[in-house]
Parts: sequence; C-alpha cells; structure tokens
Amino acid sequence: MEYNDLSAGAGPFLLKDNVQPEEIVFTLEGKLDVVELPPPKIKAPGSIKFREPPAPPTKGVWVINPANGHAYKRIQCEDWYDAQRKAVAEGAHLVSINDESEQHWVQVIFGGQPFWIGLTDAEKEGEWQWDSGEPVTYTNWVIHPILRDKSPDTEKDYVVFTFIRGEWQSISPKSLLWGEIAKQAVIEKDGLVSTIINK
Repeated sequence: MEYNDLSAGAGPFLLKDNVQPEEIVFTLEGKLDVVELPPPKIKAPGSIKFREPPAPPTKGVWVINPANGHAYKRIQCEDWYDAQRKAVAEGAHLVSINDESEQHWVQVIFGGQPFWIGLTDAEKEGEWQWDSGEPVTYTNWVIHPILRDKSPDTEKDYVVFTFIRGEWQSISPKSLLWGEIAKQAVIEKDGLVSTIINK
C-alpha cells in the first residue's frame, strides 16, 4: 500500500473459508511531513485496552505466505504416506521449501513440533526430490541428528522438519520412530499436486 510517498504492508494473517478478515492494520513508513496536531486527550487509567497477540494457526486453517502467495496448512496424519494422501485429497502437496526465506517463514508459522515435509529419495536412493515435482533448490539438513533412527542411511527416504532450529532429518519407514515422531504435516497449495508414492 502506498500513500503520499509512504508505504506499508500487512503481515501474515489467518484466512478462513469464505470469511473476510475483520481487521488488517497497515503502518505507513517513510519520510513524513510534520503536521502540527492538537495535544492528545488523556484517557482515564484503566480505560486503555490492549489486544492479545495473535495465536499460532490452528490445524485445518490455511495461512497465506505474503512473499510467494502460496497457502499452507498443518494437518494431522499417521505417517508420511497418510500425509501425502491427505494433501492430494485437498488438491495440494506436502510442503516444498525452496529457499531460506520460505524455510524461515514455515519455521516461524508452523514450528514447535516435528512435521513431515515433501522431500523424499524413495524413487532413487540419494536423489532427493519434492513430491510436488519441484526441483530441489535449497536444503536445511540437520548437522547432528536429533532423532535416534539407527536404520541404514539407504533406508531413510522421508524427511521430518525437526522441532529444534527447523532442521531437516531423514527417517526410515522401518524405524521405531516412524509412527511416533511426527503425527502432523504441513501441506502447500500453489497449483501443484503430489505425485503419489505408494508404500
């Protein structure tokens, strides 16, 4: 938004099906011409109301990333395969993280608990690809594994976004962690749909 050489943008907000946001606040920034205003009226103590900070998005609510216009949603799932099926049912795919900016946004909005992302090398060992078909242009692999998966690396075909620093770690479907570590996923809607990988 621009007005008299000032500009502003809206931060992320929740968008629910067929419901318009009640309030969007723009704070104009830039060089402002000084205008003399009358002194403000002092409110009586106790009459000032503060707004609660916004809550993180709940499961099942689409959130728009203002940087790329894509919609994202946290879903409940049993494992990576279940998450992928649910993404396809919504005309979406498991989240594909294409750069550091998107990584940071996803971590801020959905971090806190581990979740499945769409990265896999199930089709060809060592060749990581997004289930959306997008090229892999960015990665954020964990340096020191957080999740204790003792499976051979050749069996670790699916990726979890970890709860510490948002790093990524691959997990094997044969691991004891498989059905326990991540009971949620983040899906993304941007016109692409997952290519189903069967177990």
